[in-house]
This record gives sequence, structure tokens and C-alpha cells, in this order.
Amino acid sequence: MAFGIVAVFLGMTLAAYFDLFQAVSSDIKAIHSNNKFLEQMTYPAVVYQKSFQNCLAYGSGESVTVTCPTDYGSAYKAILDMPKDLSAKFSYAMFSIRGVSVNENVDGSIVLLYLNNEYKTNFFAN
Repeated sequence: MAFGIVAVFLGMTLAAYFDLFQAVSSDIKAIHSNNKFLEQMTYPAVVYQKSFQNCLAYGSGESVTVTCPTDYGSAYKAILDMPKDLSAKFSYAMFSIRGVSVNENVDGSIVLLYLNNEYKTNFFAN
């Protein structure tokens, strides 16, 4: 019993020494801050895209099929609406071109790059 009483007093003494007990003040004061809230930071819109180079494109005046090599084995293949300004460059109904690049954007739009020109299009039948 004496050991328990000594342990309690020793524990209270050590706690007071190391300031483990906190006294709660009865004085409550409001703290007024002069700090203004930081305006919400705005970040520029980043359009993530998939890019493919060295593609083969073939098709007719209505659609174009693009096949591209990828780093992960299977080929990228997409059937796209034929851009009107690109179809004007070909005199035949059927065509096949190499050296096409494709950028597929998050919003679903597609940009074909051919001979340093950009042709905006979408997936066929969208």
C-alpha cells in the first residue's frame, strides 16, 4: 500500500517537473487575426494528351484510319473524321500517307500533324 502511495506522489512530481499537466485558464479571449485568407490559387489548364508519331493514314473522303506504333506492343488504331482541308490535298477518293503524327486530347479531340500542318478532327461517327 505504501508503495502505491509513493508511486502516485512520485508520478505527480515527475509530471509537474516535465510540465505534462496543463492548467486550463478560465479567462477566455477571442483572438482577432489580421491575416487575410490567401486567394485560391489558380492553375493553368493542362490538356493531357497521347502522342503518336510515324503513323500510317489511309482512307477515303469521309473517314481516315490511322495506325501508329506504340512503346507498349499493340498498335494504336483510330478511325477519324476526314478533315476537309486535308482531303482537298488528295485528288483520288482513296489515299495512303506515311509520316503522320496524332495527338489525342482529353476532351476527345484529335489533331493530325502532316507536313507541318495541323488538322483538327474527331473520332468517326461521334
